[in-house]
Amino acid sequence: MAKTVLSLKKLVLFATFSAISGLVSFIFFLAAEAGSGDTSTFYGFVSIVCFLFICLPLLFVSTIAISNAKSSNAILYMFVIVNLLGHGALAFQLGFFDKLIDNIDEKASYQSAPQLSELRKEFSRGPRVNHEVIAELLSKGADPNGSIHGTVKIPFIVVAASYGDLAAMELLLYAGADANARAEVEFDGIQQPSALDVLVFSAATHKEVSQAIKAMVAKGAHAQQTLLALGSCSRGDMALLVNVTEVAEQRQRDDKNNNCLHLAAQQHKFDFIDELLQHSEFSANARRALNQANELGQFPLDIASLQPDIRTVEVIQHFGGTANKKQTSKRIAALKQRSSNP
Repeated sequence: MAKTVLSLKKLVLFATFSAISGLVSFIFFLAAEAGSGDTSTFYGFVSIVCFLFICLPLLFVSTIAISNAKSSNAILYMFVIVNLLGHGALAFQLGFFDKLIDNIDEKASYQSAPQLSELRKEFSRGPRVNHEVIAELLSKGADPNGSIHGTVKIPFIVVAASYGDLAAMELLLYAGADANARAEVEFDGIQQPSALDVLVFSAATHKEVSQAIKAMVAKGAHAQQTLLALGSCSRGDMALLVNVTEVAEQRQRDDKNNNCLHLAAQQHKFDFIDELLQHSEFSANARRALNQANELGQFPLDIASLQPDIRTVEVIQHFGGTANKKQTSKRIAALKQRSSNP
């Protein structure tokens, strides 16, 4: 009898630890949902690891042990059932059933709106979409405001903009797509972006981006507080930066708190940085941004020290940029040595 009681105590202990680890996993999941950037990614990773390698094994052991136990304990069985339901709900929140839900939604969507389903497949192929197929599907009634996923909304217009595909964007806009539609989730590294937000970071040329911006604005796109200016900095495109700031007031920081100089330094746009810091319209703000930190505590010089040669560092230092990370001085010294000994 004592052995059975001890066994039940162990079962309760396993089930309790499983429930506690499930709660911890859920707390980290909530923290990931509330946060952004690398911190959010870390919390999400911890949540999934805790769920897969702690919660589920403990729940599995306790459930199997109870099914083999000689003694029946209604309270214990009820505890495990509640535990199972809780883990199922947590698995749903973590997205373990998303693929299954997407498949079910896709089949139902195809039966009710086959043209929309085909359009979804076309945009999911990647940058090489077939414009003739898109035009035909839209003419047959496919919804231009549809999205590439059923459960997570990423509008076609945002996807086309991320490809830098002006022709696909024009087809969608002509068919009545909402020029201000936003993705419901992070897309292309941007939190809930609009088409204008992702367009400027695409591989499209200066001319294509400029034409697409005009087409979007003509269809009612709101250019205020977008990432157009920051994207221009990332591209190192001064002409585009001038144009977009004339259109509307733009965001000065991205979701990771990077300013224009951070993004230009990331892309090694030393000529653009040099021009920006001397530009009659932008130099005052740009020089203040020289010693501002992003969410990782990096100044533009810290980022420049990570680039393959010394030129970006030299430009930033010339205008008074300093470092905010201890390792930066060592990296700059290594860059200088490498440049003197090619």
